[in-house]
Amino acid sequence: MKETLRTKREDAQKDVQKAWVQFSEEKAKIEEAGSEPDAVNSLKDSFYSPYEKAVSEFKKADDAYRAALEMDETPPKSDEPETKALNGEDRSDKTPGDRVLESAQYKSLRNSGVLDIESEFPRLTAVKALNRTELKTLLQSGGAPGTQFLVNSRLPGVLPIMRQPLQMAQLVTIREVGEGNTVEWVRHSATTNNAAETAEASATAGVTGTKPESAITFVVENTPLRMIAHWIPATRQALQDMPQLRGIVDDELVEGVNRRVNTQILSGDGIAPNLTGILNTAGIGTQALGADTRPDALFKALTTLRTGFFEPSAIVMHPSDWQDFALLKDTTGTYVYGSPAMSIEPQLWGVRVIIDTSITAGTALVGDFHQAVLFVRDGIQVLTSESHSDFFVRNMIVILAEGRYGLAVQRPSAFVTVTGI
Repeated sequence: MKETLRTKREDAQKDVQKAWVQFSEEKAKIEEAGSEPDAVNSLKDSFYSPYEKAVSEFKKADDAYRAALEMDETPPKSDEPETKALNGEDRSDKTPGDRVLESAQYKSLRNSGVLDIESEFPRLTAVKALNRTELKTLLQSGGAPGTQFLVNSRLPGVLPIMRQPLQMAQLVTIREVGEGNTVEWVRHSATTNNAAETAEASATAGVTGTKPESAITFVVENTPLRMIAHWIPATRQALQDMPQLRGIVDDELVEGVNRRVNTQILSGDGIAPNLTGILNTAGIGTQALGADTRPDALFKALTTLRTGFFEPSAIVMHPSDWQDFALLKDTTGTYVYGSPAMSIEPQLWGVRVIIDTSITAGTALVGDFHQAVLFVRDGIQVLTSESHSDFFVRNMIVILAEGRYGLAVQRPSAFVTVTGI
């Protein structure tokens, strides 16, 4: 039975290709002779309609052949896990690539048989690969073995591209936002505290016993939401090859968007369409190295924050700057920050150090990073299209990932840069 269905499927596919060739040849003749409306309509009725019918017959034959294969080779299984994944109830152990592969959109595309017809182009509607509420969890690509979420594909004999862990989104506050291109929020700009001891009123008239009035000033701010996106070219075979598609989504597309978000949080220059990163936010403090040692300058920055009633949550510095700290020795030649034989988590003055190449060497950022808010309008979406350049005629496709974000530093005084280290 399988052989009969397979033969029928192959014959139907040949009919599709033959009908397409006939249609293409007639179309070329009409274009050379000029585009007369009657000729175009005649072409559609005479050649394109048979092509559509051939495609329909192929899909029926393909469905029957696939059903026979599943009955003979695939044991029955419960659809409960699949249903959970599609409904979004059990997504914690799925990579963005897994979610694309398990989506109803991708399964429908594969089951339609379009991927097997060279003259038909596969169109995958938008699939939500990364929810905005999951941003912090899914950005943890570093960490101990077994805890990483975004894993590089490993091909035989080829080492995966090494990437620095994405850390900035782990430090800042993340908030979901609704419709619109701009987020409006309120900044607490100043407080006048006139609290004082108040004597008991001594008369029914006059001002005795009047309590002092304080003041709080608020300023309405607007933060634009920016699209962060990129795409890569791929072949039709990439959509057919599920492991390859998973690797493209996880290791290239989603990873690329997240990496750009990581950089923008720290050092976006604020010139549209860039976000305004923490380092380029007006009002953050500065502590110059001057005649101080590096540890002393950092401690003074910590003191600046604490006298402003902020508790530092992290220090961000370039790997080469952390190297200078890690290699510090006392007069006896002993390492100040621990023996090379020890596994030591980077920290200075009890505050953890985040090592990130997005910050310029020679400058460190000390701050209460909860005072910076990353607004997430959309989670990362993955889409495909052939509508680019000559991709349609070359069986090439665009696979695109995108998300919308905004950044607001609600209290700039919660951050201090230490320069010259």
